[in-house]
Amino acid sequence: MWRFLRLVGFVLCLVLGLVISAAGFGNIQKIREWERLPRTVVMAVMPGEVDLGGKLVLNGEPLSSPRSSTACLYYHYTVERRTEDSDGDESWETIESRKRAVGSFFLVDATGRILVKPSSGVDWDTNKTKVERVGDLRYTEAMLLPDSEAYVVGYAFRPNGQPQCQVGFLQKGQYTPKIGVGTEETARRWLATESFYESWIGLCFLSFAVYFFLTFLNCHQIFLYLTLTAVTVSSVLVYQGTTMMVADLRGARKRVERMLETAHEEFKLSLTQAQLPWNGSWDKVVDLDEPRFQSLPARLRQRLNRIRIDVNRAIDRSHAMSQRFPDWMLASYNGIHFPPPLVVSARSQEELRKLESTFHTVRFGITVVVVVLIVVGFVGSVVLTYLGFRLLKTKRLIENVPTSKSAGVTFGLAEVTGVADLDLPVPLVHGPLSELPCYWYHYTVKEKVKSGKNSSWKTIEDRKDWATLYCRDQDGVFPIEPEGAEVFHRTTLTRRQGKLHYTEHRIEPGEPVYALGSAEVDPETGDRLHMVRGPSDLPFILSTLSEHEVMIRKSRWGLMYMTFGLDLVLFAAMQFFCSVGVFGPIDYLWSALAAMMYLFLLLAVFLFNDLVFLRQRVDRAWSNIDVALKKRFDLVPNLERVAKEYSQYERGLQELVAKLRTEKGAGAEVGHDFHEQVAEAGNAVADRLIALREAYPDLKANTLMRKLMASLVTMENEIALMRDGHNDAVERYNSRIAQIPEVVIARMAGYKRASFFRADVEVREVVDVSLAPDSEERPDD
Repeated sequence: MWRFLRLVGFVLCLVLGLVISAAGFGNIQKIREWERLPRTVVMAVMPGEVDLGGKLVLNGEPLSSPRSSTACLYYHYTVERRTEDSDGDESWETIESRKRAVGSFFLVDATGRILVKPSSGVDWDTNKTKVERVGDLRYTEAMLLPDSEAYVVGYAFRPNGQPQCQVGFLQKGQYTPKIGVGTEETARRWLATESFYESWIGLCFLSFAVYFFLTFLNCHQIFLYLTLTAVTVSSVLVYQGTTMMVADLRGARKRVERMLETAHEEFKLSLTQAQLPWNGSWDKVVDLDEPRFQSLPARLRQRLNRIRIDVNRAIDRSHAMSQRFPDWMLASYNGIHFPPPLVVSARSQEELRKLESTFHTVRFGITVVVVVLIVVGFVGSVVLTYLGFRLLKTKRLIENVPTSKSAGVTFGLAEVTGVADLDLPVPLVHGPLSELPCYWYHYTVKEKVKSGKNSSWKTIEDRKDWATLYCRDQDGVFPIEPEGAEVFHRTTLTRRQGKLHYTEHRIEPGEPVYALGSAEVDPETGDRLHMVRGPSDLPFILSTLSEHEVMIRKSRWGLMYMTFGLDLVLFAAMQFFCSVGVFGPIDYLWSALAAMMYLFLLLAVFLFNDLVFLRQRVDRAWSNIDVALKKRFDLVPNLERVAKEYSQYERGLQELVAKLRTEKGAGAEVGHDFHEQVAEAGNAVADRLIALREAYPDLKANTLMRKLMASLVTMENEIALMRDGHNDAVERYNSRIAQIPEVVIARMAGYKRASFFRADVEVREVVDVSLAPDSEERPDD
């Protein structure tokens, strides 16, 4: 069931991510198209996309708003009903929504007027809003009033061959139909904001598509997750960004070519009507104020001059956009070239510069709000990344700590697997609901409580109890104290009785057990280790799930937090780059690069921490061997006295002991070679002492000898087990620092291969040795 839901989540997030991010890039293209469209005047309108500004004048009767009966050109009327939930929270439900516009109106500026015919696809920006509340109903009217100063972005056309153009919104072209008040710069900034959030939300969905995909596959590899996320986010940004920019550049070239063609037709028609010859060369009509053009009406000369200025403005803006990075690379690669500007008179050039001085591309700018958003995004990312890092740290510890046999557990962080022992006569606890014996249980009682129309469950009892759990494997048993452990369980019993719901989770004898925690000396016995909750920075996990299942659970939550952290990094980066640069696809690409750097920084941190942990584990294992050898060095002098009475060939041992004492007393540093010689010599001594004890039965009656022999064998076994643990740690460490990409980090950090401990020692048993002193015998003093 859960795997199916993750598959659905992957498909849904992938589709939504692609669609929403594409919509964000679509809005960027709309902004670019709008910015390339210069604001003109009514007098200079020619067929094609137009951007006009002026006063909106009625062409006939106005509309009357439904509630206030206000005369208007357009209104959006909504009726909402107030609702309140059981907690008293207020919300509004829309029960009616209507939009309506006049059939036509005039836009008037200083040069004339033009008829505008709105349609259903227009995006209106109103300047009058009335809100009225009556009881639980709220009435809202958003209106555009007559005689308002507004802008119109539409498509100019000549209906039925008429000389006068009209503005419509049904024709296809490179424009976004808009009628509104205020400034175009503000409108474009709102469009940029919409594009920003669409693109960011789309990328968030894509990052979660990667998350759901990997969790569906039960994949918990951090390297794969970070790499796949970086590749997915950057690939989508690069593909959609480059695709949009290439399409936009091609559209810009077509529009410039169309404007030149239309301007050519306008000039040809006007000059032909005035019976002025023209061969079509723009160089021949540079200055229409020359005497030979005086037969043209002054208004017509002004119109033609403004048309040429507007064409040059469009060409200049297209050139400027195509010369940005990476537009110039895409334009060059795809063979997209723009025609040069038309030659104009000095006066026309000055007018062009004056008009362009008022034009500004979209920029968010560094404002207080932007700074707050960047800081919030960054801080949120740090917090979520830290939470994810902690969970994934546990997962990495599970991967890096090898499973130990019960007889080979050493002091410190350890991992064991087996089954909860069935045979040992140890006290168990009993589940309150099942009344069955178990090693651990968690018992809860919840009561269903109603609050208005809603109901919830209230916990009225919550308790845990446990007994020492003995994990049995093929080498023996290992005690685990469940107190403070994070428990993952399989066995659950539930029961419903009236309004009460009983739940019991437990670990039963015979269930498989996986445990990761601190192996410490048992204070009750003093001669064995047991697993308990250690320092707060180390995990303590007790589970009836497998090691792989525990890793999957830890990685899911860790990767989820990391995904949220990545999304907030992307948010902060996009806010920053869109604020300091010219708003466009390149800002998104820089943001994607920042996100990739963040991901690879995390990867480097994870890998470096792994190497630090593995190196420290090798050092700890070596320190344990060193401590064990020091303990044996203290034991050998006691054996020395007894051994001298029965054998003379122990002189070599005493010389070794003397040498060891001398070097240790002098503080000389010893390494692997010396420790290996000592361990092998000590092992040989143990062999000879055991043989000596068999050859001299009288030694069996010596209680002191029995105790010393048992201690020696125990210590030899401890060294043998520690050697195995040390060599396992060395093997894992050496293999990791030789892998890619860990080898790069290891070389940068100066990590070198560790040496194995090759002393020939083995685990042995001494038969019929009692560790308790014999009450009938006295040690020889």
